[in-house]
Amino acid sequence: MRPKNAITFLNTVLNTYSLLLFSNNRLLALLLFIVSFFNPVAGVTGLIAVITAICIANVSGLATWNIENGLFSYNALFIGIGMGTFY
Repeated sequence: MRPKNAITFLNTVLNTYSLLLFSNNRLLALLLFIVSFFNPVAGVTGLIAVITAICIANVSGLATWNIENGLFSYNALFIGIGMGTFY
């Protein structure tokens, strides 16, 4: 993975976390990312769900702008954190 692609991927992950509260603030996204790991299982499953959703969206050829803004992966984050919390 090229450095520019890695930075774009990390920004996409952070945008997904910030969309949980309908925001584009990176500081809020980082805070939510850290808070999600207060329950380690929920944090890991949420992160895995986001990474999976981003990869599937890229492979499917969906609009890059929507992927990078986290529009296709924030629902996966909800499901991942929920599954990690309750199961």
